[in-house]
Amino acid sequence: MKLRGVANNFLSISAGDNTFTLVKPDGSIYVIGRTGSDIGLIYDTSLAQGGTYYFSLFPSLNLLAPPPKSDTDRILDWAEQDYASLLAPAGIATRGGAGYTFRYYPQTDTYLGTKDGRVWFLPPSAPLSAVMDVGAQADRLGEAKAKGF
Repeated sequence: MKLRGVANNFLSISAGDNTFTLVKPDGSIYVIGRTGSDIGLIYDTSLAQGGTYYFSLFPSLNLLAPPPKSDTDRILDWAEQDYASLLAPAGIATRGGAGYTFRYYPQTDTYLGTKDGRVWFLPPSAPLSAVMDVGAQADRLGEAKAKGF
């Protein structure tokens, strides 16, 4: 499990009613909890012998929520909905490589992604030289936002 806004080098993470307990490789324990609408670090064994109780506020931090969507993710999510027959299955993880931010759709053997302010599509079984420019990222983002993405 990845936590947003927190270093992700924990050996274990467990959730209680209003708390998360995180154990680091050095054995130190962090308990993160909620008071009202604020979340903060409640207990930290790494700060002092036997641990220290304190509360620092991180307003509106949701540790388990996915990170905010990038413009590329908005475009790809919109395209998956509008071009479902070409981009299946929907909800594939966004990846990066060779300067592209993209998704590969195994059911249709297609790629869709962005690079250098443009949106690119690679049709099924096509060589890399056949990648197609399908428009400006800003234009496609406008279309995606108009549909609620």
